Formats: sequence, C-alpha cells, structure tokens
Amino acid sequence: MLTSWRGQAGAIRAFCGYLTEPLCGWPSFCEKVFNDVPAQIVLDWNSPRHTTDDAVPPRRRSLTIDEMEALFNAADDIVDEEYAAASKGWLTALRDSIAIKVGYAYALRRRELTMLEYVDFGPNPHVPAYGGFGALQVRWAKGTKGSGPRRRTVLTVPYFEWVVDLLTGWLSPSGRELFATADRSAAITRAEDVCRSTGLDQATVDELLRTGHLEGAMVGAKGSTRVVAILDDKLPSREALAALGLPVRDDYDPDALRSYELIDDDPYDP
Repeated sequence: MLTSWRGQAGAIRAFCGYLTEPLCGWPSFCEKVFNDVPAQIVLDWNSPRHTTDDAVPPRRRSLTIDEMEALFNAADDIVDEEYAAASKGWLTALRDSIAIKVGYAYALRRRELTMLEYVDFGPNPHVPAYGGFGALQVRWAKGTKGSGPRRRTVLTVPYFEWVVDLLTGWLSPSGRELFATADRSAAITRAEDVCRSTGLDQATVDELLRTGHLEGAMVGAKGSTRVVAILDDKLPSREALAALGLPVRDDYDPDALRSYELIDDDPYDP
C-alpha cells in the first residue's frame, strides 16, 4: 500500500515538476492566461517516507555471474549482427552495450548512468596502470531527505579492470565520436533532454509513450511515467507525429539529432 502511495506521489511530483519547468513554457503561459503560475505541491512534509533504505521485494534477487555474462554476450551479439548486416544501428547497439557494462562495473543507479559524463572519470594515483579511468566521481548520486543529488567517488577495482579498455575504446575516435552529435555534450550515453534539446513537447512525448509509439525513452523516479530523456536516435519523424494527430513544434528537427548519422570519413561506415 505504501509503495503505491509513494508511486502516486512521485507521479504528481513529476507532473508538477514538468508544469513548473520554464523550458517547457507552462509558467509563462499560465501567468499570461491565468495571471498565476503553477507550483510544486508534493513537498517533504506531505510526502510518504521510506521506513527502510531498501524497498526492493525480497523475491527480487541479483543476477548471478553467469547470468550477467549471458547479458553482456547478448548485447555484444546484437552489435555484431547489426554490423554484419551493414546497418548503421550497430553504433547505437554498441552504445547500449557500453552503458550496461559501465553501469555494472561501477554499480550505478539508472539516473547516475544517464547523467554520467566522460569528464567524471579521473586517475587513481595508487593505480597508475588505469590511466584516466582509475576513479569515477558520481555527481548525481541519490540524495538524502531534503537534499539534492550527492556526490560520491567510485574506484575502479581489479575485478572490473576490463572496464578501462572498454572506456578507452569507447571514448576514442572509433567509438563515441562516430556519432554526428557527439560534440553536443560530454554525456557517455548522450541522452537529450526532451524540452530543451529536441523541441518535442513533454505532453507529446507522454502520449507517444502511452500509445507505444516511442522507443528509447527514460522515465523519472521509480513509479513515475514522465519521460525525462530520450535517446536521440529514437526520435520520431515530423510525418509520424502528424500521422498520429499530435502537434509538431516549428523547432522540432529530429533529423539534426539522429545519432546514427555517422561522420563522412567514418572507417566503419558500410
């Protein structure tokens, strides 16, 4: 019962966060039309609280090493299949494979992985062999009650030292830089904020998600259905939006954000 209560409160908080976000245009619109602005109504004092740090059901367990290896292999197989089929989707599949492995190696939460940037990595003076990937500063770690995101540092450990070569390859000219939009941010997985970067209204995104016409979407807190980010290679075309009867903003240009459009001198371009 408490879990449902927390989920409902999270959904209301996310919706109010959308209404109060200046980039989405609602505060200025409401002030002009209603002479008033929306406000967040889900606050610390009226929100359901966690009685324990861990609300995971006891029947949910961690994956075994063999299961994790099978997951990694499956992700790699998708990359190989896409590349063998001369599909430019291999680079997107490679990005997803990298994200899964980096998240596992550094024990990152979903939001921590989404907000991860390559500038967050640094050396560990005690292990110079790891170069610039000896430590990771997580800047968007889960905060405590009444606080914003906290920071923590995660060291690269010998058991996961394979992630050093993985990141070195991904951040090389033959990896992440092959995306046409790689220079627009320092993000490892390069998720674009919906309202700020795409010109796609949040309400339109929510409707696409509800009707099953949106892939690559990332939602907010657990229990929330609000899309806070979308992988830029999954953006629907203007024609697709019009065919669904959804509004299209003038500044919405999905072709300019297609991450699978490789650079002209890409040596891997089939």
